[in-house]
Amino acid sequence: MTDETLLVTGGTGYLAGWCIDLLLARGYHVRATVRDRSRRPVVAVQLPPGDPTARLTVVEADLGSDAGWAEAAAGWDFVLHVASPFPAVSPRDPAALVGPARDGTLRVLAAARAAGAWRIVVTSSSSAAAYPAGPRPDPITEDHWTDPGHPLARAYVRSKILAERAAWAYAHEHGMTDRLTVIAPGTLLGPVRGRPSYSLSVVERLVAGRMPGLPRLGFPFTDVRDVAGLHVAAMLSPDAAGERFLAAGPFHWIEDVAAILRGQHGARVPSRRLPGPLVRAAPPPFDRALRQVVPGLGEEFRFATGKARDVLAWNPRPLADTVLDRARSLVTA
Repeated sequence: MTDETLLVTGGTGYLAGWCIDLLLARGYHVRATVRDRSRRPVVAVQLPPGDPTARLTVVEADLGSDAGWAEAAAGWDFVLHVASPFPAVSPRDPAALVGPARDGTLRVLAAARAAGAWRIVVTSSSSAAAYPAGPRPDPITEDHWTDPGHPLARAYVRSKILAERAAWAYAHEHGMTDRLTVIAPGTLLGPVRGRPSYSLSVVERLVAGRMPGLPRLGFPFTDVRDVAGLHVAAMLSPDAAGERFLAAGPFHWIEDVAAILRGQHGARVPSRRLPGPLVRAAPPPFDRALRQVVPGLGEEFRFATGKARDVLAWNPRPLADTVLDRARSLVTA
């Protein structure tokens, strides 16, 4: 048990839920933010039975408004800023995502600075490093930054790169770089509680036979539990001060995920690959979210994760464990 208090933003989110679960299990007092008070029950619902929710407080604080942050900030020791807009369909105007992500991050940092928080861990995305100007590096490292004008930098990617850039600029300006750490995860998979997110819906659709074929799309799939653990490690480690860590799993095609699921009881996984020209001409109607990543069809890339492994002893699970745990969780979700 500890008297230390943490703030976790975006308490109803997929990654935030696993962070809260882990922190409560380790004896911390957790304060989680939600956009509006009507969503407070969602935070507790996504925790497993038996979690010590007496040490969990849910407060209202919207990234798009200054209201609520000063009250939420009182008594913080650590901050995990996990919240960020992630719509299923990319908006026509990127500013609809960029503004809330960037300005919300600055609100959280300002509140954390005023509260004297010892460490602020900001969740970015591996996509914030994946598309630098010029030829793509192999592997991509923490030294690389996405060019916001890159053809594959859709609205969500731009929101993550600009929010992270703003966080580092704010930290430098206010002399608090040693209190900031950034975690840049890959595409999150793993067990689900409640409604699946976009990345999880890929597994759900494969199991349910709702994909007529397999587009040649791939992602750096990463277990949500491993990413939550890395956030806590970064929060506590003196060596994480002022550092950026890539937390992206090895690149895998959707076909690799399908191969893991094929043969599982009740799974109706397709084996036919959808031709690239067909997918480009008529983006898959079975998943609106997949349409926004069709420009990356056939793109393969690697991330270096040696820094997270060496500095924070990160040891992520193999993809098969992540995918099968996800599939099993569908039965109880």
